[in-house]
Amino acid sequence: MDNFCFACHDNNGVNNTTVRSITGGTATNPFNDTLKNSYDQVTRPGVIDVKTQFTTTNYSHHAVSGQKYTSSTPLFSASPNRFVSTFTPLGGSVSIRDTSTIHCGDCHTSGKWATSGGIGAHGSTNEYMLQTASGTDTTHTSTDYVCFKCHVGSIYNDLGGKTLGGTAAHITGGNGSDYTHTAGTTGLSARTNGDGHITGMTCSGCHNCGQTGWGGIHGGNASYTDGNNTSQQTRRFMPGMGNSKYIPGGWTSGTGATCYTLNNSSWSTCNQHPSGGKSVTRTPRAITY
Repeated sequence: MDNFCFACHDNNGVNNTTVRSITGGTATNPFNDTLKNSYDQVTRPGVIDVKTQFTTTNYSHHAVSGQKYTSSTPLFSASPNRFVSTFTPLGGSVSIRDTSTIHCGDCHTSGKWATSGGIGAHGSTNEYMLQTASGTDTTHTSTDYVCFKCHVGSIYNDLGGKTLGGTAAHITGGNGSDYTHTAGTTGLSARTNGDGHITGMTCSGCHNCGQTGWGGIHGGNASYTDGNNTSQQTRRFMPGMGNSKYIPGGWTSGTGATCYTLNNSSWSTCNQHPSGGKSVTRTPRAITY
């Protein structure tokens, strides 16, 4: 199914002129429409080049075009396991882990691979044609994002109150407003209201491979300037739409990182951690393994 999706979602868009038979259709806008949806209502520049976002040499990429990690499983082997033990990716034989590969249909309601209902890639009840954590086609809530199909929700779905291994908060001393859910609302101003951001999904506030850019959670290979005015690479899918000046403090340690939000973009209004930022704790692990 992945290659079918990439036939349009790549760096040259829809080359097949029969597919874009609608009058005025182009490679980057095959249906000659407004390139926006009814909920965030923001116009895209064209068909998203997802294939390039999944390039296996990118600083960050979800493992669709190939594995991200190949030789060990520090997150899978952690106590508790950071991955959902009951979820096995499409075509896989073991539960999800660091070394797994996944497919478009594991997250999106794609064709016969949809978990329920055979919804296909034509449309979806949920925003961005995403499944929920349980694989259904319903509007996601703050506790059943598709992210939690793989990543254990009880660890990651409340930045102020959940713990990693029972010893350290995902964000040390974080407060409730760090976890802002605005999905289901209509229009940019509603979705960015109260420290929210354009996708409405809390996770993208910190993870998007950059502050702006559609589909950054697929992967990315860019650089950004952190809160210390230092150039950084978009590793661990950082920074996000709100946490735009994230200071990694070294990517492999469990401490030393700082969240840094400036409310300086139409993509997010988050201003929880300006000037000086907020220290965070992480699971220590290597960049590659």
